[in-house]
Amino acid sequence: MAALDLSKNIATAALKDGSEQRYQFHDLFDGRPETSLTIAPPDQEINVLLDLGGDRKVSALDYAPPPDAKGAASATILDVMVLPEGPLEASGRPVFNFPLQTSAGRQTFSLPGETHGKYLWLRIAGPQGAQKVAVGDFKVLQ
Repeated sequence: MAALDLSKNIATAALKDGSEQRYQFHDLFDGRPETSLTIAPPDQEINVLLDLGGDRKVSALDYAPPPDAKGAASATILDVMVLPEGPLEASGRPVFNFPLQTSAGRQTFSLPGETHGKYLWLRIAGPQGAQKVAVGDFKVLQ
């Protein structure tokens, strides 16, 4: 499986919650785990909409936790939805749930069948009650 080059793709808030002003979502897809993102109060999770730049096959997601969480808990929950036309088309789509590893190394999550879409909606969260949650790097595999 080949990774999509996401270096120029747009990643924004999937919900109209202003989180794109608080976080650099692009850091989640730049291929560098050291450019991690830290979820901080009042947020308990982030919802990210990634524009794939056109209709793409999505076979799997690859995740590497941040090498240094800087005292934050590591992200442990990933929910993924593949969308044909953006967030307004989210209803009725399957949501894939994956547990994120907190130890070093890469982790790959396969999506079933021929999954295609123009956008990915990712919901990322950490352990219940964590004050801050560190999120590493994702790759989208075709």
